[in-house]
Amino acid sequence: MWELFLSFIRNDLIFIAKLTAGVILVSHRLPVRKGISARIALILGCAVTWSMLFQEWGTVDPGSILYRSILKYICVFGLAVAVTLFCYYVRWQQALFAVTVAYCLEHIAQRIQAILFYFVTGVPVEFMRLTELCIAIFLDAVLYVLLIRHFVCQKSEERNNNTLLAMLSLIVIGTDIVLSTVGIDMTIKSGNRDMMILLNVFSILISMLVLVISMCDIRMKNAEKDQLIVRQLLYSQKQQFRQDNAIRDVINIKCHDLKHQLQMLETKLDVNEWETIRNAVDVYDSSIDTGNTALDVVLSNKSLLCVQKGIRFTSIADGRVLKEMKDSDIYSLFGNILDNAIYSAGHIGDEDRRLVTLTVEKKHGFVFIHEENTFEGEMHFADGLPQTTKQDKRYHGFGMLSIRTLTEKYGGDLKISAVSGVFKLDIMLPASA
Repeated sequence: MWELFLSFIRNDLIFIAKLTAGVILVSHRLPVRKGISARIALILGCAVTWSMLFQEWGTVDPGSILYRSILKYICVFGLAVAVTLFCYYVRWQQALFAVTVAYCLEHIAQRIQAILFYFVTGVPVEFMRLTELCIAIFLDAVLYVLLIRHFVCQKSEERNNNTLLAMLSLIVIGTDIVLSTVGIDMTIKSGNRDMMILLNVFSILISMLVLVISMCDIRMKNAEKDQLIVRQLLYSQKQQFRQDNAIRDVINIKCHDLKHQLQMLETKLDVNEWETIRNAVDVYDSSIDTGNTALDVVLSNKSLLCVQKGIRFTSIADGRVLKEMKDSDIYSLFGNILDNAIYSAGHIGDEDRRLVTLTVEKKHGFVFIHEENTFEGEMHFADGLPQTTKQDKRYHGFGMLSIRTLTEKYGGDLKISAVSGVFKLDIMLPASA
C-alpha cells in the first residue's frame, strides 16, 4: 500500500495538481459549496485511490499499458467534471467547460516539457517534474492575463451551445488522450524520436486551438447578452420618448397660458416678483427648435436637468440634418450622450467648471455630432469605450454601448477621448443629399 502511495506522488501528483489549478483558474468566480475543506480531503482520497487502482492493474497486467493509459486519463477527465460539480454551484456545462480548458493547459505544459528535455539527456526525473510544474504555473499566469480573466465562467452564465462544447471535449479526449497516447506508444516502439517532436507540437497546437475556440465562444455569448440588453434599453427609451414628447407638449401649452395670465397680472405685482415668476415659467417653456422634434425633446429635458444640477449647457444643433434617423433612435442616441455628460459634469465639486456643449451640423456630405463635457478623476477605456465609474458595473455602461450600436446602425464612425479633464465624443454619419 505504501509503495502504491509513493507511486502516486512520483507519477500522478503533479498531473493532478496542474489539472486542479486549471479548474480553479477558470472557475474562481463561481460560488463554492459549503464544507469545501472536507470536500477537498475526500477528493484527495479519491485521487489516490484512482492512481493506486491503475498502478495495481499495471502490476497485474504489464502488457496492457496502452489501453490502461488511455482509460486512466479518460477516467480522470470524467472524474474532474464530477469533482467540479461537487465543489462548485455550477451546471454540468460549466463544469465540462472548466475541465476542458484545464486539461488543455495541463497538456500544453506537459508537451512543452517533453520537447525541452528531448534535446537534453541524463536529467533527473525530479528536476523534469519540477520544470514541468514551473512551466504549468507560467502558462496559467500568461493565459489568465491574456484570455481567461476576461472570459471566465460566470455564476449566471447560460451555455446553450452544448454541441460545440461537446465537440471541444471530444477533441481534447480524442487528441490529447487517445491519439497522443497511441502516437507516443508507436514512436517509442519504432524508435523514431523525431516523430515524437512532431507529435508533441501537434498536441500543443490542438490544445491551443481548443482554448481559442472556447474563449471566442464565451466572448460571442457575452456580446449577445450585451446586445440583448442594448435592444431592451433602446425599446424602453423609445417608449420614454413618446411619454416625454407628450409631457413636453402639455407643459408648453400650460406655460403659454400662464404667460397670458401673467400679462394681465403685470400691473398688480411688484416688478421683482413679476420677473421672478416670469423667469420660472421661461425655464419650463421650451424655446428649443432645431427642426427635429425628437432632438427638441431631448435637449429640452436635458437642459432642465442641467439647470437643476448647476451645469452650463450650450447647444448649436441643426436637427434637420438628422432626417434619415428614426425619432426613437435620435432620442436614444442624444439621450445617452447627454446623460453620460451630465453625470460626469455633475460630479465636479467646483460648480463653475461644470460644462456640457453639443453641436450637430452637416459638412462635406457628413453629419458631425460633437459633444464635450468636463469631468474629474481618471477615465479608463476598454475596447474603445470608457468604462463606467458607477459601483454596480453589471447594470451600467450600456449607454455607451448603445451609442456605438446606433452609430454603426447608420454606417457612422465613433471616436472618444478624455484628456486633461475634458471628455470629447465625435460621431460622423453619412448624410443624404
